[in-house]
Amino acid sequence: MKPTLETNIAFGQYFGKVQLHLEQFIEGDDLVTWKYEAHFEARPTQIDYLVANIEPGAEEEFSIQDSEGNLFEPPQAQTGNDGRLMYRFSSGEKSYKIQERERLHRSLKRTLDLGDDQDFEEVVIDKLPSPSPHSLTKISKPVTSDEDVARSTLYIYL
Repeated sequence: MKPTLETNIAFGQYFGKVQLHLEQFIEGDDLVTWKYEAHFEARPTQIDYLVANIEPGAEEEFSIQDSEGNLFEPPQAQTGNDGRLMYRFSSGEKSYKIQERERLHRSLKRTLDLGDDQDFEEVVIDKLPSPSPHSLTKISKPVTSDEDVARSTLYIYL
């Protein structure tokens, strides 16, 4: 079975179909047992964190970084579903696998300029929520690839 990002499957209730042929379980008068295993690759997704309750003008103090040091794109202002000002931090082209136990975690950090070329960095949230199948919000085909790309949107309220 090949992983798929087709909208009707990715957002549906089922992700696969298995057909068993009962004649495989009978040899003469004997019942034969079979052992089946199914392995699936973790679905990759790009991530958008929408962060609320950051004061306008202070958004540049915030950043999101994963545990390998990869930085998310700088925040972009947008209006949330409830009309509230939010800032979108995007993983851009970088994808993360949707896994129950993630190898990487992402942190929301704030860097304050203390003057005299000194900065103070604090971790606001050490482990941001991870994407799940329920956070998938969009599946698209980017111009640069033939592969479908999933995008997860997660909301953070400070």
